[in-house]
Amino acid sequence: MHETPSGQALAIVIHHVEVARTRRCLDSLRAQDHPRLAAVVVDHAPASAERELANAADHYLRPNSNTGFGGGVREAMSRHAAEVVLLLNPDAVAQPTWARDMHAALDADPRHGMAATRVLSATRPGELDSAGLGITRGGMGFLRGHGLPADTPEHLLNRTPLLGPSGAAAAYRVKLIEALGGFPDVYFLYYEDLEVAWRAQRAGWTCAWVDAPLVSHAHNSSAGRSKRYYLQRGRHLFARRNPDAVRSRADRAVETVLAFGRAMAAGEWGLPSRARYAARTRPVDALRPAQTTVNLAVPTWRYLWQRLRRRG
Repeated sequence: MHETPSGQALAIVIHHVEVARTRRCLDSLRAQDHPRLAAVVVDHAPASAERELANAADHYLRPNSNTGFGGGVREAMSRHAAEVVLLLNPDAVAQPTWARDMHAALDADPRHGMAATRVLSATRPGELDSAGLGITRGGMGFLRGHGLPADTPEHLLNRTPLLGPSGAAAAYRVKLIEALGGFPDVYFLYYEDLEVAWRAQRAGWTCAWVDAPLVSHAHNSSAGRSKRYYLQRGRHLFARRNPDAVRSRADRAVETVLAFGRAMAAGEWGLPSRARYAARTRPVDALRPAQTTVNLAVPTWRYLWQRLRRRG
C-alpha cells in the first residue's frame, strides 16, 4: 500500500523524560514520505527540552502543566488543523512509509475512522508489541498479539477481534475525534485509546488494518509502580465512563482479583484500592505514585469504613 493520501496529516509525539529516545522518534517522522505531514512534539518533561527538540519537529509546544497523554493530544490538535492525526509514542520509531500507509488506509473506506498496524517489539526482537487493541468481556483493554511472533499470519491475529489502534502508533480521522467530543484527557495515562476505539465502534466507525511491520516500540514490559497505578485507575475509570463495555461482571470480578494478586506479589497491596478510589473521585489525577499514597490513604480507609458500616 503506497497510495498518495489526500489532506493534511498531523503527527503528535508526547515527550516525557528521555530526550535521546524522543529525538529518534522525531527523526523517523522527519524521514516520512507523506507529502503533507507536519510533526508536533508536546513537551511534558519536568525540565524543558526545547533546545534539544524544537529543531527536530515542525512544531514545539510546552504547556504550562503536564495534562497527561490525552491532554497533550488535545493541546496539539487545538493549535494545528489537519484531517488526520497520527500518534506515535516517544519510544517508538516508524518506517518511512508509516504515515502515508496509515492515511491511505483511512482514505480507502469512508467508514474507517482509525487505523492500526503491526508494531514490533524493540526490546524482544522477533516479537509483536501489538497488533491493535482488544477488549475482554470484563471491560479490560489489552494489546492484541502482544508477545506473538512478529510474522504471525493475519488470520491468526483475527481470532481476537480488532477494536482499534494502540495509542503507541495510531491514526484517526479528526472528524471522528471531534464527533466523540475530543480526545479524552481524564485518564492522564493509559486507556484513552481504548475509550476512543470503543466509542468509535459503537458509533458505527471501523478500524482499518495495515498488515505491515511499520513501527518498532520499546515497550516497558517491567511495569513500574506508576504504570501499574495508572493502568488500574484507567481500568476502573473506563468501566465507569463506559458501563456498556462490561459485558460480563463475572469476568470483571476475576480480573479484579488477578489485579489484586499482581499488586500483592509486587508488595503493593494498597495500590488497587487507591486506583479504584481515585477513579471514583478524581477525574484527572496527575499525582506521582508516592504523592498518591499519602493523599489517598485517609480517604481510601474512610471509604472502606463506610462500606463496612453499611453492611453492618
